[in-house]
Amino acid sequence: MSTTIASTKDFPKHNFYVTATDTFLSGWGDAEGQTNVVVLGCATYAEAETVMANAKGRSDMKRVRIISNPPRVRPGNLYSYMDRDHAKAWYAANTWAAN
Repeated sequence: MSTTIASTKDFPKHNFYVTATDTFLSGWGDAEGQTNVVVLGCATYAEAETVMANAKGRSDMKRVRIISNPPRVRPGNLYSYMDRDHAKAWYAANTWAAN
């Protein structure tokens, strides 16, 4: 389950973040007329690499990257934040990782 973030300062503090454009959820529902950006907070770079590999293994995730600061909230984007407690599959090795 994700939380919608409206301001950069509202992102919980993490050492790293994995961001990706969710092409499936963009443009409808809460993201009607917007691009849905998934943001996953990570404690370590190794954890971020696992999350990034899983995101890259999903066909609905594009522009996947690891960043060290919370993303800047920009108009036209809906930011869906998730963490290990609420999205365990993203943090498990090889859940969706590309082979």
